[in-house]
Amino acid sequence: MNIQRLSLFISLFILLAILVIGGFFHLWGNTTEVNLAARFEPPGLGYPGGTDELGRDVISRTIQGASLSLSLALLAWIVSLLVGLALGSAAGYFNRGPIDVFISGLITYAYTTPFIIFLIAFLGLIGPGLVNAYVILVLFAWAAPARQTRAIVIGLKDAGYMKAAHSFGYSAREMIAFVVIPQVFKPVLIASLAIMPEIIALDAVLSFFGLGVQPPAPSLGKMIVDGMNYLSTAWWMTMIPVAVLLVICLLVRNLANLMKQERYGGKD
Repeated sequence: MNIQRLSLFISLFILLAILVIGGFFHLWGNTTEVNLAARFEPPGLGYPGGTDELGRDVISRTIQGASLSLSLALLAWIVSLLVGLALGSAAGYFNRGPIDVFISGLITYAYTTPFIIFLIAFLGLIGPGLVNAYVILVLFAWAAPARQTRAIVIGLKDAGYMKAAHSFGYSAREMIAFVVIPQVFKPVLIASLAIMPEIIALDAVLSFFGLGVQPPAPSLGKMIVDGMNYLSTAWWMTMIPVAVLLVICLLVRNLANLMKQERYGGKD
């Protein structure tokens, strides 16, 4: 196994470990339990990551918050990928037709809209929460795989297997479902991994503004903004969630780059 492939598996293993450990962390301890007698304990033997303003273990809450953010981002990415593949394939297949014009307009609108302003207005209207944050993340992420899918499909329309499928009498729906999407799925999947760090960071931004996952469930963004109030006296409350968020984003970016290199033989 070469170094590149080993790095890919290590990145994937760490991300899966964060998901699994954080998801089942309630088996080892309660991250919402308040212990005022242990407020602002610095990192040490008892609390390796210190405690927050309510005496809760920072490491435990960071792991669970990282798992929650990663799970939310992963679900949003999967749905965005599927939506992008479907709409992008339809737009590319019906290139320059009314369907393409409509979908391309949606893609352009998604790219040109000041997203943070729209995000705050939307969540301010419907209210914060896990499901609403998930919907926002999907609205943010679908356009990138859709645009790439459309471009690939336009380039494939003159391919021999496309003409062969047409000669067998495939309908437009069958062409898109059984011929087009299987051809574009892998390259779009790999390329769309590049937006995962942005989705994860956006989830943290939502929590930063109090519009994402609601307390008492821990989230990295909320932990960071809460810790900033005590940065001079309890630096660990902010720095540990920031470090974990940075590591997750770097691991996902590294995973996307390595998968791209695996597909294209080390060439960008």
